[in-house]
Amino acid sequence: GQLAIHAGKLKRDMDGAHVSLRADADGNSSQVTEAAGNSSTAYTQVPNLRTIKCDEHSCSNGFTEKLDADGSLEGTGRYDSDFDEQCCDKTCETFWSRKGCDASHHYVKNQAYHRNTGYNEQECCDEQCNDRFNCTHLADHKIRPATAVGASQAACCGPKCKIFNCSQQTGMILIQSKLEEIGESIDECCEPTCALYTCPALSYSEANPSKTNEPSGPPSGREEQCCMKHCGSYQGQCPQNYMIEVQGMDDSNVTEKGNLETCCQPTCGAFSCPQGWDTKTTATSVFAQNKEECCTPTCATYTCTGDWANSTSQGKLSSQNLTDASCCESSCKVHSCSTKWVPNPDSIALAGDNDGICCKKTCSLFTCGSQYRPRPNQAIMDAAGDDVKLCCEPKECETSFRGYPEHELTGNAACGDLIVNSTTSTQQACNSKWKRFTVQRNDTTEVDFKKCKTVTNGNTKTCGIDDSSVARDCTANDQLLPPAAM
Repeated sequence: GQLAIHAGKLKRDMDGAHVSLRADADGNSSQVTEAAGNSSTAYTQVPNLRTIKCDEHSCSNGFTEKLDADGSLEGTGRYDSDFDEQCCDKTCETFWSRKGCDASHHYVKNQAYHRNTGYNEQECCDEQCNDRFNCTHLADHKIRPATAVGASQAACCGPKCKIFNCSQQTGMILIQSKLEEIGESIDECCEPTCALYTCPALSYSEANPSKTNEPSGPPSGREEQCCMKHCGSYQGQCPQNYMIEVQGMDDSNVTEKGNLETCCQPTCGAFSCPQGWDTKTTATSVFAQNKEECCTPTCATYTCTGDWANSTSQGKLSSQNLTDASCCESSCKVHSCSTKWVPNPDSIALAGDNDGICCKKTCSLFTCGSQYRPRPNQAIMDAAGDDVKLCCEPKECETSFRGYPEHELTGNAACGDLIVNSTTSTQQACNSKWKRFTVQRNDTTEVDFKKCKTVTNGNTKTCGIDDSSVARDCTANDQLLPPAAM
């Protein structure tokens, strides 16, 4: 009963081994491999060819049973895979594992199709829009992303949220930031309004009617957005120097509605007192914003009277006891200057009790130096002065100008009153004369001189004023020669 199948026919594999098929008494064939030069033999069992009813076969993964209403479908083969091909239909799972969706053709795998019957991209893959379509002809539509699934203009052009009707659900409105975005559902295009939010009673708040149709915002901020809080809810939350003007949680002001800004009122602690005013010690609990209620005046604001003058001492200026004795000091008005000092008119109203502040030195206290001498005028010496110009004159004036009255024109005479001849002697007489001038300088009366000179006017010569000389004090350059030298 032993059947030999091609017993005499051998085939050589790549390694030089001989392979043959043998059959046993039951008809099962086996593959015999004999290695070249090796006496050992390996046997691999090969199933017999058989035919079965398809309803007896369980399809492998990636396959699904074919429709076999009357049970007549059969399959012939040796292995389960043979029957999968005859008794089962391939699913997209098999297509994906063997071929797959070709991205270069804009196909993408859709996991939802894994049990679908099919074995091609059209059945097992989704086609992507890939910017292949133009949506300009559709009002308020825009092209979907390139990776979006779609194979037609209708599928790849999506409506914008701006044309979506959120009112189909009560209390919903369009999200303004998404008006130009593609959206086709309430979740994509709409957001709840404050009409859908219930203000918590324990937070001392109630619905704000002005916000009913406004977006309620993120959950964490909906109470703030949609509700009117009672001022009592802000207890302890006011910024520094601000308080809620209530006596307790039962006070009527607690139920007054508002926000943190309107409920928290400034106290004097938030008021800046002007210069010369100090903040009151009770400022943090007084609801006011003016200097009269929030501040206390100091001596810096006080005006001293009589012989008193405002002090410059910080200790006195900071005092809040507003009296002459606390805020003021004696003024220069009541100070008596020492000998050779005179009152300083600019200091009369100042606080002071010494010569340095209240008085000025007179010229009698000034030292003129080696080239000068004090002016021989007591009025000048008794007047205020502290420099050479006011208090001194060159020493030469004693021997040059003074003591020669015969060379000086007295009274109201002028150089021009001298009628001179053209002789040299008369010209010299003119040139030796000086006109005495009385001038007012530095609040004192002083004597200056102007020189006479011979003036030629055609054929006439007169004694006139030397226009090049000006009225001035005696200096070392204005020496009048003694009579013998003229």
